[in-house]
Amino acid sequence: MSRSWRTLLFLSIVASTLGVLTGCGGSSKSSSSGPGQFTHVFVVFPPSTSDPNYSHFMNTVMPQKAIEGVTVGSAWMSAETGTPGPGTCSPVGTDTCQLDAFGWTHTYDWSAVEDRKSVV
Repeated sequence: MSRSWRTLLFLSIVASTLGVLTGCGGSSKSSSSGPGQFTHVFVVFPPSTSDPNYSHFMNTVMPQKAIEGVTVGSAWMSAETGTPGPGTCSPVGTDTCQLDAFGWTHTYDWSAVEDRKSVV
């Protein structure tokens, strides 16, 4: 490969890299993060009420303004109320009636799960 081709290839790579960095905000320009900046935090699987860290979590993490939501682990099996089968509930596609890959419907009652989540 001749020197002019290597130079052209090098300049093309540099130009492409600078274009990508500028497009994603990764260039070396300076910016200030003013008072309007806010970080959103979603808590995933906080300690359960029987965990020794629960009170510390509730007193130090949950009161923070940045906490936007909490995801508590729940087994769908604990909310399923009936035996699955063809046409066991309706309307299908709601939070209380779901269709599985075999064409069977499953009936759910989420009140016990929601009650458990209310302690977070």
